[in-house]
Amino acid sequence: NEYILSLIEENCQVILPLVFATLYRVSKEHWNQTIVSLIYNVLKTFMEMNSKLFDDLTASYKVEKQKEMKRERERAELWRGLEEYQERRVQMLTEAARNQRNLQERGERGDPLSPSSPHSDQPEPKPSGANSGAGESAT
Repeated sequence: NEYILSLIEENCQVILPLVFATLYRVSKEHWNQTIVSLIYNVLKTFMEMNSKLFDDLTASYKVEKQKEMKRERERAELWRGLEEYQERRVQMLTEAARNQRNLQERGERGDPLSPSSPHSDQPEPKPSGANSGAGESAT
């Protein structure tokens, strides 16, 4: 329709920035070839109306797409790091639980390496009280 086209041409500076990114993306990604052809025609019309604005928007779109891809790579890298951290943490917790069970089993059997065993190699704590050394005087 010529009337609609003339309105679009008069307001190209406003309309094109609003619809450009979507038109460009759909022209590259849509599965229906008829839709892609229609979008190419619309983009070609916009390019003929204002080639400078069209070129600026194309360059801007590509820069934004690169930034988006970089953010996506950083996000994927962050998730990978979090997953690795979680795996290490699960391994540490599993190891700690295993060690705790081993210590409890040794304590129940009376093994010499158990800290709860009466035959432990660790020195016994000194009883606290009046004879603990704090009240003694050097003579």
